[in-house]
Amino acid sequence: KTSIRNSLPVVRFDGSNDCLSATGVITADSTYEMVMVLAVTGAAGAIGVPLANQHGSTPPYIGGTMIRSTANVRGIYSPNGYVTYAGGTYTAGTWERWNLTSAAALYVNGSSVQTGAALAAGADILVGAARKTAISTLEFFTPMDVAEIIISTDVLSSGDRAALDAYLATKWGF
Repeated sequence: KTSIRNSLPVVRFDGSNDCLSATGVITADSTYEMVMVLAVTGAAGAIGVPLANQHGSTPPYIGGTMIRSTANVRGIYSPNGYVTYAGGTYTAGTWERWNLTSAAALYVNGSSVQTGAALAAGADILVGAARKTAISTLEFFTPMDVAEIIISTDVLSSGDRAALDAYLATKWGF
């Protein structure tokens, strides 16, 4: 979609069956940081996964995942299917910058909102959904607009994260 955020284009996901998938982005068991500029457009009531890092084998829930609960609380989906929701309440339609590190730290708009146990890395990146137990089945489709995704093969230093956050805030008009 054109001219959606700060006169720039975004990719729109309808939340029913849209998913972007990439394999081999992150080496399994490596460190990483995933950054996403997004606005979840659907109301609360369904779990949503804006960005997932998953392994391509059973069980697929290896890696870290940004997740939103049915009550619009941000969280981390970590190895072995453990979900923690401590990232504060999200308001549908609000543009934000989310960072998830392999050290299980979730940042929103540059502020740390949640930490947990370290995450393993999977080889596959999924935008807009996550895999079910059956490797080819997807779930947690998320209605959202995605402005930008940045994936680093290392956890950013606090200085690098602040610089990236300032760049994204300027570019996307926060």
